Amino acid sequence: MRILHIYDHTEPLQSGYVTRSRTLREALEKQGHKCDVLSSVRHFTSSDQTYRGDDMIGTKYFFRSKPHSVTMPFLREINDIRSSSKHILELIERYKYDVIHAHSPFLCGYAALWARWICERYKIKIVYEIRAFWEDASVNLGRMKEDSFKYNLCRKLETHLCRQVDHVYTICEGLKKELIGRKIPEEKITLIPNVVDVNNFTFQKEISADIAAKHNIIPGDHRIIGFIGSFY
Repeated sequence: MRILHIYDHTEPLQSGYVTRSRTLREALEKQGHKCDVLSSVRHFTSSDQTYRGDDMIGTKYFFRSKPHSVTMPFLREINDIRSSSKHILELIERYKYDVIHAHSPFLCGYAALWARWICERYKIKIVYEIRAFWEDASVNLGRMKEDSFKYNLCRKLETHLCRQVDHVYTICEGLKKELIGRKIPEEKITLIPNVVDVNNFTFQKEISADIAAKHNIIPGDHRIIGFIGSFY
């Protein structure tokens, strides 16, 4: 099966989003599926990356949506969608995919949905993966007010998208329950939680004496929990 993944941003940028994207692709490829990658214009507008067209990173080829110059709210997002959708149409004609897998945010999902007419022609399924609700993340970051016009618009757009795609994937039970509460059929939702391949890490059972002394830790008398990431 050949799958086209639509991402907000990808390698060489580093984030939890990129890590999950990569490990999901690797798992699918280990099962024998062919995975292609298309990033949205936000890969460039949210970083210091410069658009140079499609590029190769390691042994993986990455298709890139071309950035635009529109900065006005709403029109900017519409042009984000149009740019990715145009590239999706070109790739479908070239490779005839079995599945278009769009990932959060919903701009990626709508880019795939705008190409639905050609997906129906070639019997291509469109699936969407929600990793966070954009409006709630924006409230936490201070970019949006809860229950504002923009907040409710984002909520309605995400819900509409979930109703239109062939299947929905979520990252946790909380998102799944919320979608069910929005009248998305439970049988249409599959949970794919975050996972860690422990073989990628080297574990040290005993803490070093220097670290123990620095943090006033008594060996054998403390349970130590480490966390690297961001809390929302």
